[in-house]
Amino acid sequence: MTPPNDLEWGAKRISDWRRRGLDLWKALGPELCDHVPLECVEALLAELIHPDNPACADAGNAAHVMAQNDNLVVLARWAKAPARELAIALAGGFVHDLNKASGEVLRADRYAVYLRDGSRVETIDSEPLVVGLNHYGERTRAAIFAQVDDGLPPEVAEAIDACIVHHGLGSSRFIAGLVRGELGFGRDDFLSEDTEPRFILPDQPPLTLASVLHDLADSVQQMQAGAAWVSKYPLGYWRSSGSSWHQLLSGDGQDGDVPTGLEGQLRVELSTCQAILRRAIEAGIVNRSLALRLERGVEALIGGGRAWVDARDETLLLPRGETVYHQLAAALGGTSQDARELLEQLRPGDDPRLDARILRAAQTLDAARAH
Repeated sequence: MTPPNDLEWGAKRISDWRRRGLDLWKALGPELCDHVPLECVEALLAELIHPDNPACADAGNAAHVMAQNDNLVVLARWAKAPARELAIALAGGFVHDLNKASGEVLRADRYAVYLRDGSRVETIDSEPLVVGLNHYGERTRAAIFAQVDDGLPPEVAEAIDACIVHHGLGSSRFIAGLVRGELGFGRDDFLSEDTEPRFILPDQPPLTLASVLHDLADSVQQMQAGAAWVSKYPLGYWRSSGSSWHQLLSGDGQDGDVPTGLEGQLRVELSTCQAILRRAIEAGIVNRSLALRLERGVEALIGGGRAWVDARDETLLLPRGETVYHQLAAALGGTSQDARELLEQLRPGDDPRLDARILRAAQTLDAARAH
């Protein structure tokens, strides 16, 4: 039997991604379909998650989106959120990162982006612009509103679209700093030679409970150790930093202005979650009791990951532990301290077999969290 080539693997992964979203929607039952018909969800997933969409080529992006949507359902349950708000947030979660590729067309409506001379920005053509402006993409907007003729209520289409737009500058500290030119990454893309902003950005849509859930779920995923996190960060964005596996899993380093390592992510994203909830309280979207429930939901979703990367001596000396170092020691032989020493010496990419073992260990963490 001939093994599948990369294109076949990619098509299967994309098909599995689309199917997983549909299965999640069906599992939640009629409570969601009363607000967003199943046929509209099927059409959105078919229209946006396919091999011709360059944003779907990134396996790390796929893993991140799927894990984020699991988080969203958990947080909605912690919040006892109305079905309509969960339906809006989850439909937005399925498709919000699907403008994330160079060459994507930006929208021409009230959420258009302009240059300082008043001309409209039509496409995004660099990695920093993709990261900072993809939430203003036309691809998802067009797909969402195309469903209005097929049974999606117009006000629900508006709410799903607003949820996606809001998620960019409306919640992410990283994106806000990026578009203001505060980071080394992308500074020349967002600031002119006279250090003035190059772009005039649209006003953000109003905050809603759906956007609070959506934003929290995404922020949690940025600091949620597991297979999606390992793929996106140590094996993805942070690979070029030159940091060791130990630094990325258990440390708090910096790559220029951007924190690398789970501790750095926790610091930034926990602060982001707190700011999301603070704004939601101020806007009257949630009360303090509901905010506290959501805080506890966030803690529940990240707690296992924090324990998994605990590299303190007192933890590694435990004969039975659930850390990545204990798991590697069991697989490779030796002690947990030996495993830590190995990860202090090697970087992602140095030993593909080690990379694969760490990814498998992360999958066991995901399985425990899902259970």
